[in-house]
Amino acid sequence: MAKRIILISSGPVLLALVCLALILAGIGRGGPTYTSADIEQAKAQIFSLIEAGKLTEADAEVDKLVAAGFTGEEKGQAIREIAGKYLNAQQFDKAIGLSDYVLKNWPKADFAVLAGMTMALSQAAKGDITAAEDTTDWLIADYAGDANLPAAIATIADTYCWRKLYDRSERLYSIIIDKSADSSWATKARLGLARVEILTLIEKKKYSLAQQQVDLMAVDFRDEPALQANGGQDLAVALFQIGQEFVWQRRYVEARDAFDQLIEKSPDNSLSQYARLWSARANVCALIWQHKRDEQVIAAIDKMISDFEGDAVLPDALFWISKEYEWAKGPVQDRSGWYDAPNSVYERLVQQFNNTSYSQQAEWGQKRLTHRIKILNLMKEADQNEVDAAIENMVAELKGRPEVAGELCWIAREYEIYPDKHELAKEMYERIIREYPGSVEANEACLDIPRVDIQSLIEAGDINEANKLTDEFISDFNQNPYAGECLGRIAIKYYKTAMPFKVQGRREQTKQYFAKSENLWQWVIDNNFVDNLGEAYFCAATCRQELGRWEDALAYYYKVVDDYNDYEYVCGAQCAIGWSYEVLRDSGKIPKEEANPIIEQAYTAVLTKYPDCYVANYAAFQLAGMMLEKGDKAGAVVYYKMFLELAKPQDVRIASVKETLSRLEGISK
Repeated sequence: MAKRIILISSGPVLLALVCLALILAGIGRGGPTYTSADIEQAKAQIFSLIEAGKLTEADAEVDKLVAAGFTGEEKGQAIREIAGKYLNAQQFDKAIGLSDYVLKNWPKADFAVLAGMTMALSQAAKGDITAAEDTTDWLIADYAGDANLPAAIATIADTYCWRKLYDRSERLYSIIIDKSADSSWATKARLGLARVEILTLIEKKKYSLAQQQVDLMAVDFRDEPALQANGGQDLAVALFQIGQEFVWQRRYVEARDAFDQLIEKSPDNSLSQYARLWSARANVCALIWQHKRDEQVIAAIDKMISDFEGDAVLPDALFWISKEYEWAKGPVQDRSGWYDAPNSVYERLVQQFNNTSYSQQAEWGQKRLTHRIKILNLMKEADQNEVDAAIENMVAELKGRPEVAGELCWIAREYEIYPDKHELAKEMYERIIREYPGSVEANEACLDIPRVDIQSLIEAGDINEANKLTDEFISDFNQNPYAGECLGRIAIKYYKTAMPFKVQGRREQTKQYFAKSENLWQWVIDNNFVDNLGEAYFCAATCRQELGRWEDALAYYYKVVDDYNDYEYVCGAQCAIGWSYEVLRDSGKIPKEEANPIIEQAYTAVLTKYPDCYVANYAAFQLAGMMLEKGDKAGAVVYYKMFLELAKPQDVRIASVKETLSRLEGISK
């Protein structure tokens, strides 16, 4: 028999379990005699006490049941079910103790494996994954062939999956497939492996590939007979978790698609109603982050409120939306106006769900935004004394709230926008460190202060001192996970500062700034120091381009397109492949007959994959010119018309394109 390891906590818990062991040792030695009916009654009473939160009373009744002079399997089954109830109530040590008692006294009973499952789940819930794995491996070794084993292992694997322990989950699903190949549990385990693969891709931020796998999974498992017995619950749960994970990553379009797949594949499943609300919520958030007009977003919110009136989860969805609305950065110059819409969502929460936790949180949200708007306006118009007074009013009203450090950090970032307020930004970061030690904002402020110093030097044109402090920053903070984000901001500052030098023809300064920016992005890439390296590769490529290193730039543009196709500006990388080859062609480095097919393919990919992106009009214009050069007048007409649809009204090329288009259409007639 494989060794079963049980880790028991010290202190009061150990004392309680020792007392329990002493009681257990007295089974049949003078305890009250229970009948089967008594056991069922005792179980029902204990269930009620646990559900009511009366745990001390429940423990006392459990002790009586354990001490009862009855050793039939009905008692073991009852105690196993009670252990499960304690697990659900997050009383993990009690669940472990009772499960162990069942396994010791009824090791050959039909429910023994389920008791081991409860033990493993309780150990995992405590965070003791090593003990949970030991218990699971013991079950697999000692209960091979038990009819309940595949279900127990699948439940543990599912739990690991929800806890994002994907490698452990994958191992258990594989064991089920290996040991129960011809059972329905093998099919469920294959679904589990598909689910884990998708969740792992989401975790790695490979969203497009994850979405493709979702579509395959939904098709592959939709009609599996083994998954139909419970109304398609397994597939519905998998799609629901995947949808939620997309939400947590703010990939709202992919999340909405996953929830819609659930609704389509399992319309009568109990999760479908939840999925409908989550889909509506994801749709609204997608509109927010796509920076759609407020009227569109509010209309979607109105529809959601109407469709799900009375749904208990609606307030939570609205609160999430209001926070997303607040966090999203709209493309507007007057950023204070951007807060009007999220404020209106907070207002609805207050009005429609009065005296709930959500309405109370929404009231605080309204207060924060009111302060933000006032402070923003004062920063632009008033003297510093008035700004300081407004900040202190905000701190006083929000005193004790967890958001205060975050609001002060927001103010510091606003100060950074103004070149003459960088010292005020540093003072705000110092205040966060002083008054909110241990907070995330305080830990990040330790890096923000030297970052602001470096950015100020860059703006002032003191590149030598800026370079020196940047190198010191890397040396001091190269193990800090926030350093990557800070270095990205510094790199952007170097890049933006180089642009005016480029316009002025100051070649040496331009080269220095672009080179340092590229150097920093390369450091971020080499050290894997940001969540999504797509931005680092793209920005490094643009620096290489500005430095005239077109071949090197191309390598990184291809890297973005191939490996980071979820990056926000991947369309720019796709388009840059085209214009990079144009430069190489026109400079004579690549023959025209070799470059042109690649250029045409690159621009066509922009219009096919990213028809609404910011460089689509450029791609259409270039393709129209290439069609003319090839003598394809009909093709040129198509692309010129596409350009006119995509071009902004102020585009200086519109008049000449219309003239050319008129001439071409006249020829065709």
